[in-house]
Amino acid sequence: MFRLLLLAGTVAYSSAFLDSLMKGRSNCSISQFQCSDNRCIAVQAQCDGKNDCGDFSDEKDCDFILCREPSFFRCKNRRCIAKLFVCDRENDCEDFSDESDCDYFKVRKTLFMNYIAPCYDKMQEANICLKSHGFIAAIHFFLQLENLATSTCGAGEWQCTDKICIPEEWVCNQEIDCLDGSDEGVGCTINDHECDGFRCTNNRCIPKEWRCDTHDDCSDGSDERDCEHHFDPTQCTLDQKKFLCLDGKACVDLTNVCNGRNDCLDKSDEGRLCNHPELNCATHNCSHDCISLPAGPRCICPAGYHNVNEKVCIDINECEEYGICDQHCRNSPGSYECFCEHKYMLQEDKRTCKAIGGEATMIFSSKTQIRLETENSWVLNGNGQFPSSYLLNSDLLFSIANNLKQVVGVSSDGQHIYWTDVQSEHEAIVRASEDGSDREVIVTSGLGLPEDLEVDWLTGNIYFTDAQNRHIGVCKNDGSHCTVLINKDIRKPRGIALNVNDG
Repeated sequence: MFRLLLLAGTVAYSSAFLDSLMKGRSNCSISQFQCSDNRCIAVQAQCDGKNDCGDFSDEKDCDFILCREPSFFRCKNRRCIAKLFVCDRENDCEDFSDESDCDYFKVRKTLFMNYIAPCYDKMQEANICLKSHGFIAAIHFFLQLENLATSTCGAGEWQCTDKICIPEEWVCNQEIDCLDGSDEGVGCTINDHECDGFRCTNNRCIPKEWRCDTHDDCSDGSDERDCEHHFDPTQCTLDQKKFLCLDGKACVDLTNVCNGRNDCLDKSDEGRLCNHPELNCATHNCSHDCISLPAGPRCICPAGYHNVNEKVCIDINECEEYGICDQHCRNSPGSYECFCEHKYMLQEDKRTCKAIGGEATMIFSSKTQIRLETENSWVLNGNGQFPSSYLLNSDLLFSIANNLKQVVGVSSDGQHIYWTDVQSEHEAIVRASEDGSDREVIVTSGLGLPEDLEVDWLTGNIYFTDAQNRHIGVCKNDGSHCTVLINKDIRKPRGIALNVNDG
């Protein structure tokens, strides 16, 4: 089991705690909890206030299990986050419930309701409207407060969306320098630049596939207007049970073709051959389905089949499509079935497999912090009960290392966590225990801009990228020996991955 240590009002996590998350559960079933003596009890008995295990191991760490104050915060969407993430100006809950009661958030809401909302529907007179509501003065004052509160960049620097600082002259220089690409984003687009997709009313250019997809991708709603007559011609096919009018201006259901009523404006959905006494489906000898079209009868295939000639359909082997199932696929006539490896469970989408028992854990950096996030945590609800599936999709999110300088890459070998610090003139590779303690700088010399790194748990080597020195380096996991691994035919390497099993 794990132990939560409360220090100075924040939560510190021991290596035993992290180890319990990263390792799978025991041989107990998915509906059971393993006591310290390896005995299995009903999972509902955990944190029920009773000593069901006999050694109180089922009543340990219940603040974490129940997501209780003051160490944790339960989001409205049932996600559980560390309390220190509340009012940190980041949407850690993913529904803003950790920020909605914060002073700065209330100011933003007031700004929108009092200044922007009254002018929202007056697109052509927006500037006049906003000025009349005192918006310009208000927004300048608000932005000054925001910049003072959130910006950690120095003079002559620009802050990326992911909070990393870069020199101002790197912004809009047609070369991505922020890891999230925000230095070359929408603000760098020239209004009259050619758009090969859909041009929004606000001059933003989006992929044409985003037009009428029910999402406001333009941010002004212009990509979702006049959608009742919009359709994708590539999706208007007989396989989709649709008929494309000859003028290309409408797509109608096959049930409305040859029904004696003109559904196409050019009347191309009706014709003399629709009900011809000799050319009809009864004499067309289709292997499966047949429909009457203005050009005569036509064989079509049901879902899961495709044509080999004009009259014969054969089964499609969907299992040949890459990624259609997470793990295994079983083909059947006109359909297919996904199934999973032992100790994995097929999810509701009938395609995805998730491990039974252990926690899916992700460690990542957020400039000044290293965070750990789990999925499908075994977390009880407020009534001390588990959901019927015993798995709750509200994740657990907490910090295992705080007050760092400027972290980019992070990796773990099961014993230690390693990260790169790219703060100007203080570049380093750092190592710490799994709980963030025993922090030590292991590499400082010879580094230009070390960003990503990966640890080879088999050999104990650390591989890292250096964009400034344009090479990939390798060091022992204690930093004792380092060398350049690749420095030819390489330019600004910024990401690295290892395939340890294949060497």
